[in-house]
Amino acid sequence: MRFGVYVPNQHPSESDPGVMLAEQVEFVRCVRDLGWDSLWTGQHFLTRETSQLSTIVTLTRLAVEAGDMELGIGLLLLPLLNPAEAAEHIASLAVVTGGRLTVGVGIGYRDAEYDAFGCPSRRPASASQPM
Repeated sequence: MRFGVYVPNQHPSESDPGVMLAEQVEFVRCVRDLGWDSLWTGQHFLTRETSQLSTIVTLTRLAVEAGDMELGIGLLLLPLLNPAEAAEHIASLAVVTGGRLTVGVGIGYRDAEYDAFGCPSRRPASASQPM
């Protein structure tokens, strides 16, 4: 059996992002030293009352501290991203992690994200929208 940990990348808007990143780095060192197998984070845009650093950039920074841990993104909101740029960022992160990367993709569910990117929603019309 293997165990992973999800590192939230959303923080209260009034938080100092540098302090939050420093706390994430320390957390990753701790779980690495405790023998956890993997480290995960996710992606959202324009979350209410929270801010979030770039998922790819944050995971790249945390990869430095992760040692031999597997790294993952669960989920990357692929319909909102430029396909060529997303592929380049994912491929680069795979190199940085020495191939220890798993990427989950999803369509998202928040209209605010689709609106901000000028994309039509990909959600089924019957899906409820939390948040």
